[in-house]
Amino acid sequence: MTNRAKATFFGGALIVMFILLFSQVAWTTEDQDNYMAAYTGADATMVGATVCLACHSDKAGAEGDDTDHVSTLGEEANRCEKCHGPGSKHNGDVKGILNPGKMPQDEVTTTCTACHETKGKFVKTEWVESKHFDGGLTCVQCHSGHSTNDSFLVTETVKELCNNCHEEIVTAFDTGTHGAPNTTCNMCHNPHNN
Repeated sequence: MTNRAKATFFGGALIVMFILLFSQVAWTTEDQDNYMAAYTGADATMVGATVCLACHSDKAGAEGDDTDHVSTLGEEANRCEKCHGPGSKHNGDVKGILNPGKMPQDEVTTTCTACHETKGKFVKTEWVESKHFDGGLTCVQCHSGHSTNDSFLVTETVKELCNNCHEEIVTAFDTGTHGAPNTTCNMCHNPHNN
């Protein structure tokens, strides 16, 4: 593969990653409301993770994975349904299960804070008054319960995540006095409350 072909391939892959990562940002309030109106699982019953994982085995976490969601919910029968709602109406019907990436901000916040009212630097009462919340961000635009990194980020590092929206600031950070090795934005800035 030539260097030009490699650059084209990786450039295209980067664009696809960006679109997939931020496609939920483009959802309007109307899209979110329509998504919730079409949801058919409101009266569904729990089926348990074993049923979910029969089709979604890729979401189980790596063997030996000790991330919070796997270790704290791993043995719990309804771990998938804690975030996605009861699954008895799903069975292949996407309208029968919840996708937090398509839900309204208040619904996502309620779902996530059912278990994470406070966690580390996160406090729900501070989050709902933060600039990121006011800007319309939801938990799942930065975090994923299926991620295997320590902070459940949708990217590998905090700096990559911040760069998605704050590219100029991250560039200035890297080239200025802040750009010391192993320094990250969240060492000084708490994205959940400032």
